[in-house]
Amino acid sequence: MKKMVLAAAAALALSGQAAGVQAATIWLSPTSQTVMVGDPVTLQMFMDFTDEATFGGGVDLFYNDAVLDYVSYTPGGIGMPFYDRAPDELPGELNGIGFGHDNGISGPGLVGTLLFNAVIRGTVDITLATNDLPLGEFYSAVDFERMTVDYLGAQVNAVPLPAAGWLLGSGLLGLVGLRRRQDS
Repeated sequence: MKKMVLAAAAALALSGQAAGVQAATIWLSPTSQTVMVGDPVTLQMFMDFTDEATFGGGVDLFYNDAVLDYVSYTPGGIGMPFYDRAPDELPGELNGIGFGHDNGISGPGLVGTLLFNAVIRGTVDITLATNDLPLGEFYSAVDFERMTVDYLGAQVNAVPLPAAGWLLGSGLLGLVGLRRRQDS
């Protein structure tokens, strides 16, 4: 648990969010990344409920599923296993990423890790919002009131394999074909 808190604190500092984090914030890290088409895309979702603990709730994630193909979600272990919920996969949406605890959750922590594959060239803005169903909004573990949560998304830029890579690959294939001809 201590490692997760340290990782969350490091992510806060590295992403420039440390000074601007409000009482309830959920964000993706890294906030921006460029990957090659065919490469995996890893995003970590963090939360910070430092000023007021929450019982938990749910988050929806929206993305362009023509550019990114969803692979998996791994919970970060901040809540009770009963409340840690993998999302339902809908077209361009991961619905209901959830976490919570009967005694409340406070401070910064890792909600979970998301894995995608970049399938075609393009730029994707990934946004977050409060889940309506099945989990719903975040509630205060102090006064049982609904909480306002700030959501910070991310951007992924999938670029094609550089021309030098294509040239090298086709050259190697040519050499393999030439070698097979000589062996025949």
